[in-house]
Amino acid sequence: MYLLLLVSLVSCSVREEVPFETGMGGIRLELLTDLTATRADAEGQLSPEDFKIEIINPQGVIFKRWDTYAEYLAQESTVFAMNAGGPYTLRASYGDSAASGFNAFFFIGEQEFTVQPQQVTDVSVTCRMGNVKVAVEFGDNIRKQYTEYTATVSTSRGSLVFDKDCKEAGYLPCGDISVYVELTGPDGETSGFTNSKEIVGEPGDFITLKIDTGEVPDSDVSLTVSIDPATNDHQVNIELPSDMLPDKAGADISAIPAGDVWATRVYVDMTTDGDPAELYPEVRAYGASEWSRPSFTSSVSGSVNSVTLTGLEPATRYEIRARYKSAVSSVQEFTTETAQQVENAGFEEWSEWTYYVNKTGLFWGDDVYQTNYAPYLNEESRWWDCNNSETTPGNRTNTGASYKSFPMVSYVEGHESNRAAQMMTIAVSNSATSGTAPFPTVGFGRIFTGVYGGEQGRPFASRPTRMSFWYKYSPYDSDSFKAYISVKSGETVIGEGTLTSSSSVSSWTQVYVDINYTVTDLKADTIYVEFVCGSGKDKWQYGMDIIYGGGLSANVHGGSILAVDDIELMYE
Repeated sequence: MYLLLLVSLVSCSVREEVPFETGMGGIRLELLTDLTATRADAEGQLSPEDFKIEIINPQGVIFKRWDTYAEYLAQESTVFAMNAGGPYTLRASYGDSAASGFNAFFFIGEQEFTVQPQQVTDVSVTCRMGNVKVAVEFGDNIRKQYTEYTATVSTSRGSLVFDKDCKEAGYLPCGDISVYVELTGPDGETSGFTNSKEIVGEPGDFITLKIDTGEVPDSDVSLTVSIDPATNDHQVNIELPSDMLPDKAGADISAIPAGDVWATRVYVDMTTDGDPAELYPEVRAYGASEWSRPSFTSSVSGSVNSVTLTGLEPATRYEIRARYKSAVSSVQEFTTETAQQVENAGFEEWSEWTYYVNKTGLFWGDDVYQTNYAPYLNEESRWWDCNNSETTPGNRTNTGASYKSFPMVSYVEGHESNRAAQMMTIAVSNSATSGTAPFPTVGFGRIFTGVYGGEQGRPFASRPTRMSFWYKYSPYDSDSFKAYISVKSGETVIGEGTLTSSSSVSSWTQVYVDINYTVTDLKADTIYVEFVCGSGKDKWQYGMDIIYGGGLSANVHGGSILAVDDIELMYE
């Protein structure tokens, strides 16, 4: 399919009614369409006035655009000036390159051109179909032998479903094409087939899939792919095994251990006295009537095919069975784990209180009241805790503190939110003075799930595979921060992951921590997450200016500063 767009620029002479400045030229656009007979399905649906027009400068920047050619024509004047030179690129397009559907037309064309000062140039661009057109034809034997039949044709960016009554062609993004054919016999049994030979859809291809069985009962299902010779003159034949036919071998599915059921995947062993490589699982949500063939990977050993089903929904009850040609196993049930998240994941909840700092008699300065912080609203909502008591009074009774008391953990403005947790290295303690500061107790700001000096971790019944969070980090003297996560069953650590870095990050950045599970047959009951701002006891300085506590400022003996926000647990 092609569309011819002609772009005509004004004549070669300078016209008095359109004077151009030195080094400029003028252009006027005209679009014409020409659809060939072989693409008649687009006739009447496309108009040149609907096409988007873009002009791109030599640096690849679109500097002139009309959403439609009609918008361009509606201007008071269709002549406009451009700087002489180039090369410029004229692009005309219609539709979405990533769309799939039975009316998902996509055309695109580009042409380079240059603009001569006080002169004109004629430019034409041919827009051809930029996606793949696909049609499916079911043969007579298929129609006679089966009550229902569908073909799902897919690329990595879209899919089309052709049922037995579908006569029209559809459109897909370009790429490797897979074909899944599902046949249902008079007895209600369903068989599925996937092509094993590669089909590649190029821009402008019209691919027809011809699907039929032979007349002999034991013949294979054949899939013939013909590509329109108007574009590419070649043909691909694909043979699919006839595992829809009855077979004496049976299928069994082993009991599914609890530890093999995760949030979005499940591990299943299937056996047969036939060829185990031909076994595959079928699943359905509990209470649903239709079985489907899920995404899975498999590994065969002896008569056992061990499969991993992926793409499941968390906290969902499923039924599963094994299929071997027309034979199916008994049905088993399982329920996927929930995709649980940590609480106060955006660190919006804080409590704060003041305490008295006694400076009298300690060299100089007036007595002050300092603010302390905790990453929870109250004891009932405490999911996170911090180690501020190492450098501030350990309680809220306002009993006073010495000259250098200062909190390591507070909050600052967050990533797309009001608050985020901030941790600092602070070189003081509850008893330090300016005289003892050269030999201080250095503390690293730390936030963790649990209670300081008490239980570590929080109840948690899910097994995430990854943790993401947003952070900023200002290291002092190449110091490093740490993010750590562990998942436990009782006292056993079944999975954990760590991230450390000493790189400075001044703007909010998202990072990921993979969780490696070394024990996979136990369910989770506890999760522990910890962030620590530093690691080097000698990496701090005198008189460091900081911002903390939502906009407060202070001058402290400190070092590295870590801010963390928007924690998310991922299940893949």
